[in-house]
Amino acid sequence: MNDGKETLRRRNGITRVLFVCTGNTCRSPMAEAYFNAVPAPAGVRAESAGLCASAGAPMSAAARRVLAERGIDGGGFRSRPLTAELAAAADIIVGMTHAHCRETAARFPECAKRTTALPDLPGGGDITDPFGGDEETYRRCLDRMIPALEALAEKIKRNNGPFAMEANIQR
Repeated sequence: MNDGKETLRRRNGITRVLFVCTGNTCRSPMAEAYFNAVPAPAGVRAESAGLCASAGAPMSAAARRVLAERGIDGGGFRSRPLTAELAAAADIIVGMTHAHCRETAARFPECAKRTTALPDLPGGGDITDPFGGDEETYRRCLDRMIPALEALAEKIKRNNGPFAMEANIQR
């Protein structure tokens, strides 16, 4: 049943992007911070959550340092678990891997059509979890995400107005 939100979302375009990973302390917060600081189109805001996250943990220190190298502050970030409310509010949900997309769609089937994997975006690739790695591991992780994040921002810029973003999950 359409409660009117989907119609409004289609009329106004994408305004909320939700990045999803496992613990919400490494990949998805780096994607959120980078997207909001660099390529985000006007009026579009990114958030992030984790499938297995506990609420309130800071972004990993290595992730904050790698973002700081690019002039992006991740110091105020706090993790949060993926909830039905967060998923429902997002215009598009971007999993760091296909597994994140499958799990998100399994938990929230109503969001499946708005879920895509970062590796499926132009310039995307497998986004290996840097948790526990050194700073260079985090740097490589962010570098691997950047082309897909910038491609996503460009696609939103081109398509905003009438909703034209097509999410895609691999089964």
